[in-house]
Amino acid sequence: RRPLSSSSRVSKIQSCAAATIELQTLLALTLCGLLAVDKLCARLGLRRIPERSICLCAVASGPRGALIGAAACCALRHKTRKESFQKKYGLSILASFALDRFLKR
Repeated sequence: RRPLSSSSRVSKIQSCAAATIELQTLLALTLCGLLAVDKLCARLGLRRIPERSICLCAVASGPRGALIGAAACCALRHKTRKESFQKKYGLSILASFALDRFLKR
């Protein structure tokens, strides 16, 4: 097998970075959708989306996605009084920043 040229390596890294950004954007939109559905379920008295799922989606969506999710919580006025969720979600935001930093090494 021939080694990749430096321009080929850069091209692969750039395409991988673009795919990661697209995936994180999709996850951020999914997170906003989860929050909206959970709010609707809360109003209708239906089964709710687990907080763990919301927090994991926030971590997976990266720092920008996690912050967008926090903004969505405020915009929807969803889970704004629940202090335990606020703490968990804050830790999720920190975890997303830490994971992002670790992966960019």
